[in-house]
Amino acid sequence: MTTLNDYLIKLKIPDSDRAALVASYGSLDADTWIEELEIIATALDVDQAPNPPACLCDPWRDMWHDMHSNPGDISNSVKQVSEALGTDLHLAITGLLGRIQQELQTRYQGVKIGSRFSANRARRLGNPLMKPPDPKLVALLEHILTPTKGVTASIRHSNAESALLDWLNDAGKFIRTPEGDLYYLWHSSHTLYELDTERWHAWLHQLTCISPATRPFSVLANACKSAASLNGELKEVVRLAYFDTDTKLLWVSRFDGRVYCLDGDTITLKNNGDGPVIFDDLSIWQPYEPILVKPDKNATDTISTMPKWQKPMYSWAYKIWTQSIFFTELCPTRPILVMLGEKGSGKSMALRLLLRLLFGEYSQVSGVPDKPDAFSVTAAHYHLYAMDNLDTLEPWLQDKLARIATGAQDEYRKLYTSKEMGTLIYRCWIAVTARTPDTLRRDDLADRLLLLQLGRVEDIDRRRESLFLSDVDTLRSEWWGRLLYDLNAVVKELQTNELPITSPLRMADWEALGRLMSIQANQEPLWDDIVAELKKNQDDFLAEGDVVIEAIDAWLNDSSYSPLSIGSNLNRWVTARELHKEAEKSLFGLEKPDSTWPRSVRSFGRRIMNVKNVLEQRYGMEMRLNRTKSLEYWFDNK
Repeated sequence: MTTLNDYLIKLKIPDSDRAALVASYGSLDADTWIEELEIIATALDVDQAPNPPACLCDPWRDMWHDMHSNPGDISNSVKQVSEALGTDLHLAITGLLGRIQQELQTRYQGVKIGSRFSANRARRLGNPLMKPPDPKLVALLEHILTPTKGVTASIRHSNAESALLDWLNDAGKFIRTPEGDLYYLWHSSHTLYELDTERWHAWLHQLTCISPATRPFSVLANACKSAASLNGELKEVVRLAYFDTDTKLLWVSRFDGRVYCLDGDTITLKNNGDGPVIFDDLSIWQPYEPILVKPDKNATDTISTMPKWQKPMYSWAYKIWTQSIFFTELCPTRPILVMLGEKGSGKSMALRLLLRLLFGEYSQVSGVPDKPDAFSVTAAHYHLYAMDNLDTLEPWLQDKLARIATGAQDEYRKLYTSKEMGTLIYRCWIAVTARTPDTLRRDDLADRLLLLQLGRVEDIDRRRESLFLSDVDTLRSEWWGRLLYDLNAVVKELQTNELPITSPLRMADWEALGRLMSIQANQEPLWDDIVAELKKNQDDFLAEGDVVIEAIDAWLNDSSYSPLSIGSNLNRWVTARELHKEAEKSLFGLEKPDSTWPRSVRSFGRRIMNVKNVLEQRYGMEMRLNRTKSLEYWFDNK
């Protein structure tokens, strides 16, 4: 029997939230409580009050009744009820609902890989309080679909399709993306719906008042998919932000059907769909009201200095990374932000803080997915994917992270088809917290990491997390206002100056953008120091625990092979074969080497090239080709 605590652990709910929820509701029937949680989360997701019967468990019962009393403001019902429970429980409940909504919204993406729209869930979406946008359309469809003597069902369905598609064409437009995803943009609210999702089915249900569990609804839903696939306007659909490299304008979603256009001088509010792309906002993202007047106090600086960084310069690196996520088009390769620190250093809080400022109180740090498909689905769905406690070694996760960092895409076979393929495009930015992130210690990943170390927060300085987050909520409008102001200054700089062509980092695109941002803010010397620090951190991170470096270190102190018996192997040219054999014996002696040791000379040489920078810095390694064209190595300091 599943307990509430087990369920929350499986969802990877933070310990503080889990403790508050279990203390308040752990004695209730867990199955009923969990089922009603999903009912409320679904209602919040589709913005419709759920059907009777009423929920039985606290706090869902009060939310259910409030939703039916105020059917036009579903999210406010949740907020009113949860806020009355106190700060800690309010944060725990909103965080849990946000996590469940993430599950609900990414479930359809797993959908493309895994399951269909649930008829049982569809029945739950309907409710007698729905107010259709156009009652005349409802009456027309009802008239058309009512059985009439001499009119077959196929004719009735065809006529209903025509009536609905005519209405949809007048009220909005169908969209298809280059990847083949299908959408509908409703002009009245400038809201984008992805076809075949529960949210789209809920809205189509409200529009037509035809139950999603019936045959006519299925016919109409399929007609919409055909119309979008065959005649939809080809347009890119993105989340959060888009930088138009042709016009050099930045578009930032406000999460309410409107977007800000930043032209370097002004910040103009426009409707979703007016620009070169269309924004698909997650329903859990809460709109913001930025204070666009330049404030005296820089809220973005205040937020970026809140984490207890091990070095002050990390604050600027963190701020640059935060601004960079709005310029995905300039960063085909994107650094993975790694918040390193021991328990109690505030790693998770730093990411939770950023998500809350960007997207509102329902946005949460995620746990590490258990399966590759779950990771792919979430990464393709989010713009910023924050994972907590990435400390376990998952080989498949290494490959996925490497692909996302390089802006790759994945293909999959669509469900219930034998040949039709779908595409997952990764535009997301990855941020993780870790203490010992062995998963990331791979040469093709290490030089794509932005490693920022945090120090432990002293007990005397530690505040309750709920109070901390509440204080941050009050800064959201000011933070967004200053952020848009800073982003507009970057747009101005991009219009005036070109990005640097070369870079000392492998993450050249991001480093060039960060340099331009630093130049604009008169912080280029600081950026030079940060780049040098990041490069050193990457080398040290890759070197930590690397068996080849450990073996060479042991070999340099081993006088057994030194022809001059000077106590080390410094200042001696050795071939790759000699170094492989001698270093192996110096490290392992008579024991059998472990599985991490390269078995062949060729693989040993490749491993040396992977850590070449570290060996050159630590041991003064040099390389040359001898007379037989074999590679030789020389070490002159230690």
